[in-house]
Amino acid sequence: MGFLQRKRRLSSEELDTLSDRYIELRGELLSNLADTIREFVHIAPDGRELDANERDTLTDRLRSGAQCLRVITRERALIEMTAEADQPRELDLRDAIQVLRRLQRAIVLSLSDDAERRRQVGPITNYQIVVRTVITDLGISI
Repeated sequence: MGFLQRKRRLSSEELDTLSDRYIELRGELLSNLADTIREFVHIAPDGRELDANERDTLTDRLRSGAQCLRVITRERALIEMTAEADQPRELDLRDAIQVLRRLQRAIVLSLSDDAERRRQVGPITNYQIVVRTVITDLGISI
């Protein structure tokens, strides 16, 4: 039975455990997202062919983001429970997750050997509004 399907009240011990898991998950997501944004904006692939250092950096970000997204997938019930609760907006991680996924897709395209696929990334300005909104809402420092 999932967290969202429980009919009984959670004990204070269960709430503490969930709270600790959420805090850890939030920290991991926001740290990963901040690092990914920082590197992506710094490299600004814009459809061009990347040099070896840029490829290595973005490959590392891709791996790290994939690991983070696997944890998020496992903890989806906790994320949804928190988002649906009457909580401040900065506790809702769903927008941050979507931005990380969008950046992951852009990184995959940027790493492609196919020039047409790399061009699909588009200019860095395509990402700035979405990224700025999430950074502001979640209070991420870049």
